Amino acid sequence: MIPVVRIWNDRYLYKKMYVLQGFDALRRKNKIQLIFESYEEFERRGAPPVVEGNYQSHKNIIVFDVCFGGRWLHGVYDANDIYYKIPNSLLRWCDLYFKSNYQQTYLETGELLKTNYWDKLPFFDNLVPEPLDISNSRKFRKANFTMNLFHTDFIRNRLYLHIMNGLWHNSSVDRKKWDCFFIGRYWGETKASTLAILDTINKKGSTFVGGVVEENELVPDSHRRYIHRPYSLSKWCRTAASARISIVTRGLQGCVGFKPLHLLMVGAPFIANQLMSNLWQPLVDGINYIAVKDDFSDLPEKLEMCTTEKLVEMGKANREHWNRYVSPESNAKYILSELAMI
Repeated sequence: MIPVVRIWNDRYLYKKMYVLQGFDALRRKNKIQLIFESYEEFERRGAPPVVEGNYQSHKNIIVFDVCFGGRWLHGVYDANDIYYKIPNSLLRWCDLYFKSNYQQTYLETGELLKTNYWDKLPFFDNLVPEPLDISNSRKFRKANFTMNLFHTDFIRNRLYLHIMNGLWHNSSVDRKKWDCFFIGRYWGETKASTLAILDTINKKGSTFVGGVVEENELVPDSHRRYIHRPYSLSKWCRTAASARISIVTRGLQGCVGFKPLHLLMVGAPFIANQLMSNLWQPLVDGINYIAVKDDFSDLPEKLEMCTTEKLVEMGKANREHWNRYVSPESNAKYILSELAMI
């Protein structure tokens, strides 16, 4: 018998569609039976109630049951960016807890990894309403960051994923329209690294596409030409596919954000800070990407490493990594395989 997956049909789909799309892909291949349910059905099976208010206990959390040959197991996928928002009651209920932006130190000690930036935010105290019960740490599993997809539309997402898969490989490296593609931010701790990236590209005389998303402050006049309007997902991927190399910065607290996942989908090589990977199958420096120092001070020499042969090699590795480990379907297979081993 094929596994049965019952999943909470939540109206708040931000960051959840990636997981849902994976289960739907398995359903279409008759690998699973997929059933969408209201949370009331899960409460009848012992799941704790949703907590509303400043702290929403189930926001960005996917709750599901899986049946293997008559044996039901409970799963939770926490798609929150950084901090663990799962209440201990839900953690006790589930058999496995899949966490995006996995912080091993937090699992071992219960202490949050803090930075000067995050500590000052007014909503910090509402991020974690209770200390994590680390006695449940055996239930934790690494999970891929949830890439941005179109909400509520499986058909549109299937077409998008099909078109973008390996798009970088549709033209040869030496016939790319641009040398570099970079979109950065200019706020907080990102200012120095963003300017270092743009200065390097400018001094090398490389053809450049992208720019800086401004928030609160203006970039210096010398860098005004890098300002742009935000790209749509499709345009972002197509632009990355038309450049020899993409440059990205880490996500919050050093995580792998959604941009590297989209670059893997496109099969594009890229340069980034050393990634503190939350992927269940980590990316490797020199194979999937080229790592630079946090301040990007060694970017010039790293760009010199980007020969045609090296870029083709990384591009192939990234396309394979996407199909084997990161695509929604492969992510769903990983979830099911972990539950099946309990």
